[in-house]
Amino acid sequence: MSFYDTGNPVPSIDPRDLDDNAKHIDELVNSTFPTFVDRQGTTRRTLAGIEADADAIVLRDELADEADPELGAAMVARSWQSADTIAQLRTLRTDGPSRFATTGGYWTLGDGGSGDYKVPSSFVGLVDGLLTIEADDGGFWQLIHNGSVEARQGGLRCDGATNDSAVLTALIAELSLIGPNRGAAIQLTPRDRLRISSNTTFEGNTWIKGSSGAGSNLSNLAAAEIVLGGSSILIDSGVTVTPKGSSRFSGVTFTNPLITGTLINSSTFAGTAITAGGDDIRFDYCAFMGFDKAFFSDGFARAAFDHCNFDVQSGIDIRNSFDVPRITQCQFWPWLTVATGNVGVGTANAFYRSGKAIYMDNVSWPEVDGVFTFGYEMGAEFNNCTNPRVRADLEGNRDSGGAIVPTTGCLITGTTGNGSFSINTAHQLYGVRQAVNTGVHNKIHTGMLRDSSGAGILIETGDATLENNSTTGLQTGVGGIGVSVLSTAGVVVVPTHRTQAEAEGIRIANTLTSVSQIFHSGTTTPVNSTMQQFQLTAAATLLVRGYNDHWYVAGTTGITNFSETFNGHRITVIFTQALTLTDGAGAGALRVGGSLAVTAGQTLQFVCNGISGAMTWRRIS
Repeated sequence: MSFYDTGNPVPSIDPRDLDDNAKHIDELVNSTFPTFVDRQGTTRRTLAGIEADADAIVLRDELADEADPELGAAMVARSWQSADTIAQLRTLRTDGPSRFATTGGYWTLGDGGSGDYKVPSSFVGLVDGLLTIEADDGGFWQLIHNGSVEARQGGLRCDGATNDSAVLTALIAELSLIGPNRGAAIQLTPRDRLRISSNTTFEGNTWIKGSSGAGSNLSNLAAAEIVLGGSSILIDSGVTVTPKGSSRFSGVTFTNPLITGTLINSSTFAGTAITAGGDDIRFDYCAFMGFDKAFFSDGFARAAFDHCNFDVQSGIDIRNSFDVPRITQCQFWPWLTVATGNVGVGTANAFYRSGKAIYMDNVSWPEVDGVFTFGYEMGAEFNNCTNPRVRADLEGNRDSGGAIVPTTGCLITGTTGNGSFSINTAHQLYGVRQAVNTGVHNKIHTGMLRDSSGAGILIETGDATLENNSTTGLQTGVGGIGVSVLSTAGVVVVPTHRTQAEAEGIRIANTLTSVSQIFHSGTTTPVNSTMQQFQLTAAATLLVRGYNDHWYVAGTTGITNFSETFNGHRITVIFTQALTLTDGAGAGALRVGGSLAVTAGQTLQFVCNGISGAMTWRRIS
């Protein structure tokens, strides 16, 4: 969760303080961690912490009951030993009757690293570390925890200046050995600033949990509050941070330390925040601010992002993933430029981000759902992907004069096929652009494609079905083209299209585009077809297809059969030259009453009927 932290004295009726108090009460009652920090900066026990203290008291009482009262151990055991720091903890006896101790800090008193420790029942295999502390008398103290520790309890400074890389790696390794399921869980408080200034690779099955609302709406915050307004991990540019498989990050803001306040543009963005080192890397309610790239994965599967915010040059880059990556309910937005008090709003290209919000290459079954992007050179690109499922709103950018910056909402390339794309776009050169291999097909649903200066949908190559999700159909803004099908495209089917206030509704430059219905309002040219559609060359068996109901036949070769389609398929055939139709045999045989001489320009209708392998085409007019 994010906090206002006004610093107002107690009592206060400031609505921001009331909001903070409500969040702190939520932490008090529902947090699974032992402490929280109130709005005055005081560390307090949560109910979970109080319950843990009570359990410890019961344990001490049980120990006292079993001690030798003649030696006075019963009284001693009821009293814990105490130390200001870990250094002082080392000086406490581990062989006395009091086998518990508490510290007031880790490195220094009050540094947030306080904790409760116990002497383990056996010292076998123990070594000095961050959570297991070797005492001067040769014994050991171990931090009492449930598998999850606060960052400062593990020796992390979290002051935003100290390089915590080495300590973080060691802490994760130690937790992975002693934690449940050989995993590590580290809690960052809202005021923790964990800095990583050197290359860091840490063990998998690690969960770093923050306390910030990094995945929430950031629109009411100043830039400094966004980048340092909650649990933050500061990653220096040029540094590679590589979590291994099954690592998870929750409620954390990843920040480029160069970003400290309001930005006019993104010129200072640098570095890559996270580089995947294994499968199943997961982020939920996180934010990535000020990087050249937020996340890079090559060869690993099932990366997942849920309710995350991004202000980076390029967002998520996933390559060579054999199994489902998921990006759900994420926003890619120029948060640091439009932040409260920003002086850069209105300057040329202030909102522009030069990369791609989402890029996937050679990925199987990618899922993108509920994603919003704004201002990126490209909202999303899918290259050589299998069966993508995409539902997104992808907006471009305008400069200070209101002109559209030439960007693309969604680019579909290579072998990307069998995809379902449900896309809304605005302020783009192209809303959706497909340039896939010959014979590859995708289904593109659109609710609104607004203000596209080039085309709402551009089909350069490959096959496509363009459908609607609502009665508004396919819609673009003033001056552009609704749908543009180039001469190099394959079969393109448009069941329904709505065009409004455009230069052209649909521009068709190939021979295999079928339009069933078109609704237009204020469009100069609803359909501009520069090529004769669905023209076939006469042959003994005419190769009609089920995706169209009208065909033009050129040539004089006699015809006896049409290729089979489906029962009840009615087609209209226009013959540009004279030829003869004759009753045929086998699949798709014509039934014209024996023989029929067709004149140039004659139009006939036929219907397909029967079972596969023995269908006939009967003349009905």
